[in-house]
Amino acid sequence: MEPITITIPDEQGALDRAEAMIIAEVLKRRGTIAETAEALGITRHALKRRLVKYEVPHSSQRGGWRPRNRKAGEATAA
Repeated sequence: MEPITITIPDEQGALDRAEAMIIAEVLKRRGTIAETAEALGITRHALKRRLVKYEVPHSSQRGGWRPRNRKAGEATAA
C-alpha cells in the first residue's frame, strides 16, 4: 500500500483537519469501518465518533449507528 502524504499548515485547527484527512483516506482505501479502525489502531467506536466529529461521509450512515447525547451516569435504554 502506498504511504499517505499530507502537508499540515501551521494554523488553528490544523491537527483536527489532518486527522480528518487521514481518516478519510484510510477509509477510502480500506472500505470498511472495522478495517479502517484496525489500520489506525483505534476501536470502531472511537473511529465512529471521529467520523461524526469531522463529518466524514461513510457507508454506515444508512441510519444504523448514531452518537448518543447522554449525560454522565444516565442509564441506557434496553
